[in-house]
Amino acid sequence: MSRINPARLTVVRSLMEIERGGSAEELLLSSSNEKNLSDVDQRFAHFILFGILRERGRLDEVLNRNSKKEISKQKIALRSILRLGAYEMKFSRVPIHAVIDQAVRLTHKLGFRFASGFVNALLRKTIQESISPNHDLNVPPWILGVLKERSITKGYTESLSSPPDIYIVPKDGKPVEGLATEGFPHFSFEKALFKVSKSGSPTDWQGFKAGDWWIMDPSSAMVIERLHKHIREQRADLEVLDACAAPGSKSLRLHQYGYKVTSADVSSKRLEKLQQNRERLQYTIPYFRKDWTVKHPPKKRYDVVLLDAPCSGLGVMRRHPEIRWKRKESDITANRIIQKKLIHNLCEWIKPGGLLVYSVCSFHPKEGGDFPEGMHRLENWMTPPEWGVDVFQISILQKSHRSQ
Repeated sequence: MSRINPARLTVVRSLMEIERGGSAEELLLSSSNEKNLSDVDQRFAHFILFGILRERGRLDEVLNRNSKKEISKQKIALRSILRLGAYEMKFSRVPIHAVIDQAVRLTHKLGFRFASGFVNALLRKTIQESISPNHDLNVPPWILGVLKERSITKGYTESLSSPPDIYIVPKDGKPVEGLATEGFPHFSFEKALFKVSKSGSPTDWQGFKAGDWWIMDPSSAMVIERLHKHIREQRADLEVLDACAAPGSKSLRLHQYGYKVTSADVSSKRLEKLQQNRERLQYTIPYFRKDWTVKHPPKKRYDVVLLDAPCSGLGVMRRHPEIRWKRKESDITANRIIQKKLIHNLCEWIKPGGLLVYSVCSFHPKEGGDFPEGMHRLENWMTPPEWGVDVFQISILQKSHRSQ
């Protein structure tokens, strides 16, 4: 008699926790550590969990064709099991009999023995159904409305069904043989980014422990490139505050490009990650903890303040597919309040004539920044969706020379 595959149990429990607010990456990591999953099971769980999150809308649609009660209204454990079964049927090579057997065993394991017949019957009916070609089903209607408002092409929702490419920044700006040799095709960075050509855990890749490179999405790297356009002084003479820096990729990039950067963040835990990264790279970057939602008299003023503000994360849905199912329209209003506080408080830390670099990994127009008087907008830029990477909004503003 077959047993329940531990990777599938991890996936179902992770799906349930994600609906309660959890993070897919963190849940997989903690589950793998607690359950001592084998490398094979860890990879399988990652593939299945992220696949379900990317295809949840189309999975629900195909299941709903033969269910009297909508999948989204089923018990959380049951809908998680059904989505797992449907995903394996439509997007994996697992034999159908094994998919159904495991789904039924999971209903028993999670205390829903009474529903095993329903799960069995619905999955068997789903075998003959074809998955819809409409990738818009994988995005909630309110987000589709925003995409339409921003004239983001329909092909964008299709791209959200596949994993993103991973790019690294080598310290020396050169390809890493056997790991990453293909550069970014849409933009020529001053120091190149390279697409990783292998899978697995980045901590096991060549050069990670030696601090030869760090991971950075091209859109995140563009924040620094857009800044360069407005710099006339020698970089080594400019003091930059990376205000919401952790885990630190932009601070590392600023240091690599010769700026005198200081990092800050509100989270002690995230600052620990920043410290680990700077030590691994052997970059000397001072940092401190600060809550910028509280107004602090500036201890000093900076030539440039970089604010990568907390936001909805709509621009990183491909990387973090659970975001689309967790976010609500009301979150945008709440974010704007926080973003406005951060902007207005941090403007006090900019020298007269200095620059504010504001970025969010979101395409929502209401998260583009609410800036005070005395800040002159020099640039407003958004990642072209056809690049196939994270979508950032980036604004560069100059503080009036008359401001104190």
